[in-house]
Parts: sequence; structure tokens; C-alpha cells
Amino acid sequence: MDVGPAATPADAARYYVGFDRLMAHWRGVLPADRFLEVAYEDVVADQAAQTARLLSFCGLAWEDRCLAFHENTAPVATASSVQVRQLLYSTSLGRWRRYGAGLAPMRQVLEAAGLVAAEDV
Repeated sequence: MDVGPAATPADAARYYVGFDRLMAHWRGVLPADRFLEVAYEDVVADQAAQTARLLSFCGLAWEDRCLAFHENTAPVATASSVQVRQLLYSTSLGRWRRYGAGLAPMRQVLEAAGLVAAEDV
């Protein structure tokens, strides 16, 4: 399956369907204390609670600096190096909606896989 630069929205949706199936597998076979899912939307909505949840899962103590991740001066060598120095933001949530017509092939794949309902999009 092509998910490179020439991939179509439908290709990306099929890739996500595979990812969702893989996650369902791990949910089913791993004990609850060995597997934690974290949704970006939940982190944006309540960073402190989700950070505490993640730290607890990992057996780590709370540190206030966890909420000041953007102030960390350690080198970053990723394409998102500018973003890691910013506070969390919610402006990109739902941004996909403005591309509704262009994402129709993607939506069709996700609907067929049962991952989104027609009324959710």
C-alpha cells in the first residue's frame, strides 16, 4: 500500500484502517496494565489529567515541568522541531472539515470499515 507522496486520501484511510485493526489486536491480547492509548484530543482538552494518567501508567512521579515541556532546551532533530517549543493548541482540531468534499474517498473507506458514521463527518 502506497502511503508516500503520491498516496491518495483513500490510501491514507486504508492505512489507518490497518492501524486501527492492529490497535484492536493489541487491546485484545495485552493486559490493561501493559497498554495505554492516549488521544490527542484528550491531551489538548486536559493536559494535566492526561499527563498524570500517562505518568501513573509508567510508574513515574509527577513533576510540574511536565506541563512546561515547551520550555525544554534539549536539542530536537525532527520535522516538528518548532512545534515542540509551543504550548499545546486546539486550533487544528476539526480543521479537516473544511476539506469535506475532497476527503470523500477517505470518508467512504472509513465508513465502510465502521470507523466513522456518516453523521460524524
